[in-house]
Amino acid sequence: MTELHNLTDGQVVEYFLKSNNKKALSVLYQRYGDKIFRKCLAIVNHYEASKDLSHDIFLKAFLKLSALKEPEKFKYWLSAIAYNICIDYLNLKSSLKTESIDEQFDAIHDEADSENKLLLEMSIAQLEFLMSKLPEADKLILLMKYQDDMSIKQIQIALDMGESAVKMRLKRAKERLARLFEEYKNRKI
Repeated sequence: MTELHNLTDGQVVEYFLKSNNKKALSVLYQRYGDKIFRKCLAIVNHYEASKDLSHDIFLKAFLKLSALKEPEKFKYWLSAIAYNICIDYLNLKSSLKTESIDEQFDAIHDEADSENKLLLEMSIAQLEFLMSKLPEADKLILLMKYQDDMSIKQIQIALDMGESAVKMRLKRAKERLARLFEEYKNRKI
């Protein structure tokens, strides 16, 4: 067998499913362990909880690996599991009830608007500071879209929401971030 590290994610998954060789799981963990931990840390903002959540994410993924229909999309599938587990953790931790969003809204266009223009003016340090001030749900959807470069469809699947709901949440999160940036510029908070 070819060196496992040289195989694509899909090939590693298929190899594991055929051989049950645990080294394949180790390769996947080596590729994504750090990324998943950092994703958890960005979402829940707690080191120990992020370690535990990362472990839970990989455990769930590895136990359900045979359910993965497209092995080449392992990375996106793992990200969806990570987001769902982190959301469950945050909801349980804070008993946060997310506001329901009317599915009847028209599709929102992602065109450059005043909020986007303001956001482009921010430095990395300002962005990190302001992101820490956002509600967890806003931070999560912005990270999914802009840090992980997930499409609306991928976010929709990961969060188990309708397309218009994802677009509305994304729009509202950007608006909140833009308002925070305006306050930051005007009052230097």
